Amino acid sequence: MLHISLAADKIIKIGNVYLTNTVLATWATMAVLIVFAWLSSYYLKKGKYNFLVTLSKIIVKSFFNFINSILEEEKLSWQVLPLVSTLFIYITTANWLALVPGFIGSFVIHTKERTISIFRSINADLNTTFAMAITSIILIKLLTWKFKEAKNYLRVGVNKVFRVIIIFFEDLI
Repeated sequence: MLHISLAADKIIKIGNVYLTNTVLATWATMAVLIVFAWLSSYYLKKGKYNFLVTLSKIIVKSFFNFINSILEEEKLSWQVLPLVSTLFIYITTANWLALVPGFIGSFVIHTKERTISIFRSINADLNTTFAMAITSIILIKLLTWKFKEAKNYLRVGVNKVFRVIIIFFEDLI
């Protein structure tokens, strides 16, 4: 029977570093996205417009329109676009890949104690979710620091973040 754990399971040890099943699923997700991007750019350079090129253009234009409708400044929207769209596409692809029949539960390693799945959904590991959240917060603040409206937000937003952190720790004590 498959064992469910909160922490990612260690699959392979290379030197002093363990590769976990979440890391392997992350690499599989990256491989799918890299192949999609490479094929799209290959066909775009050749001038052959097919489904991949059209889908790529629709994705970029849709994300830009969405971000620009929120930020209402085109230059800022183009700066934020790569980060927001990359995170969204990466998380969506990883979640869809976890739904592919046979990806998550079919590849297993049998040990004396239990059965370990080789691939695990990346969002099942809180380290991945936490890392993406912290990275996106820091990068958005760094990307938008030179805009007047963003400076006002940062002044207020950072204070609110610190207040939330302080309230959280005060409640623990």
